Amino acid sequence: MEKARLKLEKKAIGVLEQIVTDVSSLRFPLNRALVMASAGDLMWKREEKRARQLFRLAAEEIIQANNLPADSATDLFTGFTGSTRPRKEFLMTVAKHDAELALELLYPTRPANVAAALADRTETETPAIGTRKPEPLTAAVIVGSLDKLLARDELQLEQSFSAQAAGKDPKLAARLFRESLAKTGLTNSIFQTIEKINQKDSELANDLVKEIAQKFLSSDLAKKETERSVLISFLQKFYLDPSKAQEKSGDRSKPGKDSAKTIRIEDKLAKDLANKLADYLLQIDTGESSKVGAESYVQFFQATPLLEKIIPDRAALIKQKQNALKRAAPESVSRMFNEDDFNPDVNSTPERMIANAANGMFSYIREARYRSAIDEAVKSGSVGKAREALNQTPPGKERDDAITYLDSKVVETKIEGGKTEEARKLISQLSSNKEKIELTVQLAKEFQAKNTKEDKEFALKLMDEARRLTDDLPQDEDGVHDYLRVASGYAHVDPNIALSMLDAFATQASDIVSAAALLAKYDKKNTAFKNGELILSGGLPRIGTSILQYGKELGLLAKADIDRLRAIIDRFQREDARLLLKLYMAQAFFNEKIGLEGSRTRLP
Repeated sequence: MEKARLKLEKKAIGVLEQIVTDVSSLRFPLNRALVMASAGDLMWKREEKRARQLFRLAAEEIIQANNLPADSATDLFTGFTGSTRPRKEFLMTVAKHDAELALELLYPTRPANVAAALADRTETETPAIGTRKPEPLTAAVIVGSLDKLLARDELQLEQSFSAQAAGKDPKLAARLFRESLAKTGLTNSIFQTIEKINQKDSELANDLVKEIAQKFLSSDLAKKETERSVLISFLQKFYLDPSKAQEKSGDRSKPGKDSAKTIRIEDKLAKDLANKLADYLLQIDTGESSKVGAESYVQFFQATPLLEKIIPDRAALIKQKQNALKRAAPESVSRMFNEDDFNPDVNSTPERMIANAANGMFSYIREARYRSAIDEAVKSGSVGKAREALNQTPPGKERDDAITYLDSKVVETKIEGGKTEEARKLISQLSSNKEKIELTVQLAKEFQAKNTKEDKEFALKLMDEARRLTDDLPQDEDGVHDYLRVASGYAHVDPNIALSMLDAFATQASDIVSAAALLAKYDKKNTAFKNGELILSGGLPRIGTSILQYGKELGLLAKADIDRLRAIIDRFQREDARLLLKLYMAQAFFNEKIGLEGSRTRLP
């Protein structure tokens, strides 16, 4: 058994080495960088020296990409930030293994636009309240806003790597942290640093928290939008309501090798900070609502419940200002930032959450709110009330989708509770073919996991039912998703059938990629390809997001028959697509997770 495992792993390593060899066939430097970084990520535990070499080679490719002329065909935002995201993904991948190396590579790979954004960064982030004037949305205004975003993101990245690099030495971490604060100011990365230091030296962490608090007290919040947001998070994290202090006292463990004390700021300091924030919020001129940025509305509604607890003597005045601000806000803002979104006490019932969801300004916001409310309803056992509330929302596709989601969550609870017959009956009543397939596959996997002969036979029967709900070959994008979902289920139940399905689909999938490349040639706004080459950070066009869902299943198939899976991939006509899919296969084999993002998460 061990001999067979080692033989299979040797084949997978061979695939990885071939990927590194073939990377030279890619023309786009960022593509080569991301592939080498991903290969280095996989090699780290097996051959660290080789992995470090690949990381440095990837950095050289990023530097080369930074020196390329900007693409005039891209839009302003994409052109301004296009080279920063792959770099960030690369650096985060490196930092997982060696934060010091990530910090070392951060500086030489910094693009000119990011360096300029840092150089131009001033202490005054936003105009003082009452002085802001509406500006036309020109390219210069957009670039100015992007400057701030780039500088903020770069500073947070640097502080994060500094904290990780000094994680074993709290005093060094504190020194780097203080230097960073003096140079860059307060960002949300402070919390990660404090947490790491607290694990080693709680007294030092408490000292730093007090220093941060003093920095807030000396800050001009009217001019520093970022620090206002960080201050709210700071109070949420480190303030403890005195009425709850006794029950929380048990959380303060004694200092030890694997324990850290709970950090809490003193009541007086909390009140000083709360008053500082309240002073800023109360000076907002509700008669000049056009001068108040949307983020200020968000911050007001986020801060109000917290301030009412810390400084209750000012609660009435804060509430009065909040109501005045709400009445004066432009309709677009009041719809987007509803008070209910920021006060968990109001959103105490799924029915109220559903009613509030309908007021969301954008469809994706309403959908997210509906799903959050439904998840809570299923969890709390108030499915009936949630269904009634949904029936009261505006009719249309959004409501239908929400009801379908509710039905699917109910089925999931039946499956998880072992009530399989009830689950099958509910599945048969669903109107959505997609949900029927999804839940039937989930049910089949549950039976397969029981690992008895009868249960495995029933799992195969369920998978056959799911397959009958799909076309022999996909006819559209939805069909692709359904087809791959069924194939992923067979990967657990019968890998041979899954491989046969992928084999049958390979030619069509290759044609989809080739057709997308051809169309991109005549569409200057297309961002999936550049100079005829697939942009790997975006994955395969159309079917890319489907493939990325199935890391675990791809790993199962690679372990079942890596040679056959590799042969299927080799049927793709384009070299860039073959290389990307082989990389996904190697990632799935070793990690059960796939993708080129630096902050990848394990797939279920």
